[in-house]
Amino acid sequence: MVGLNDTGDSNSTQFTTQSLVNMMERLGVTVAPNTVKVQKNHPTAGRIPDGALVEREVPYVFGQRQELKYRLKDSDFTTVSRMREAVNQHFGGEIAMALDAGQLQVMVPESHVDHVVDFVAELERLEVTPDTLARIVGNEKTGTIVMGDKVRTSTVAVSHGNLSLVISEQTQCFSAGTTKSGADRRDSRNYGRCRRG
Repeated sequence: MVGLNDTGDSNSTQFTTQSLVNMMERLGVTVAPNTVKVQKNHPTAGRIPDGALVEREVPYVFGQRQELKYRLKDSDFTTVSRMREAVNQHFGGEIAMALDAGQLQVMVPESHVDHVVDFVAELERLEVTPDTLARIVGNEKTGTIVMGDKVRTSTVAVSHGNLSLVISEQTQCFSAGTTKSGADRRDSRNYGRCRRG
């Protein structure tokens, strides 16, 4: 390890500087050794030697405001829309509004103004299914492919070793007198034959 306290390294130690340059080059970043600067600690960190006292707390009383704002950790328009829908349907009326992909504003109804804690507890019990991305995970070593239910494929044929997979579409009419039609996806698999020997 280099750069640890009390190991003898300093800002002018060539070994520390060169190890940083080598590491960056392995990551594909070219750095001239004379431009590297070693810095201890974080430049925005500070220290108060004798500590400090908080003389006055920031005033905040839960339940004084007429609206609550919820922020999503992972912004998603579909998820925040589902949240809005669930809140409005449960409480009846338009009390929830999606401000953007990551923020939901909920107005506290008049019936709950004196019971905001109970209102928030009721909000927390609502079930909302977050939107998920279509994802395919493949293990090259074992040949295993796992895909989620959001994955959609077009017409395709895949062949590997003894395995062949064909996905195709057929158009079918759903009603006798009108021209409504839809696609029916079919897949066929052929795993080959085992040879005894």
